[in-house]
Formats: sequence, C-alpha cells, structure tokens
Amino acid sequence: MNETQKIIIIGMIIAVIAVFLFPPHAIFPKGGGVLRLGYSLITDIPEHYSIHVTLLVVEWLGVFLVGGLLYTLFKDKA
Repeated sequence: MNETQKIIIIGMIIAVIAVFLFPPHAIFPKGGGVLRLGYSLITDIPEHYSIHVTLLVVEWLGVFLVGGLLYTLFKDKA
C-alpha cells in the first residue's frame, strides 16, 4: 500500500464517520413515501423524525465504491 492509498483509506474513514454523525432523517407518513427529508447531527434529530436508513446505507455504499475505485486506480504499477 502506497502513501496515496493510505490517504484514500483515511478519507474513506472520515467520510463514513461524517455520514454517520450527520445522517439523513425523514418523516414517513402512514400512506408511504417520504414527507420531509433533511440532515442534522445525530444527537439533534427533530422530534417525529426517523433516520432514513436506506439512504444512509446508499451513502455508505457510495463512499466505499468511490473509495475502492480510487484505491484501485492509485495502486503501484509493478
């Protein structure tokens, strides 16, 4: 693992932690769908809102996908 790959891994870790600390939250009405969507610090999520777990997982997958692609692009050519 070279220095660029180490920086990419550190960036991925920071991004995953940031997404966890500021998760998407929403109001889910009984009829289905999403009424309101927003982001806030995990300790300050407004009352009657729930964490939008599906969107949170999609964001994490995006971080891992982009990070994995960058990690692969910057591997040593031996």
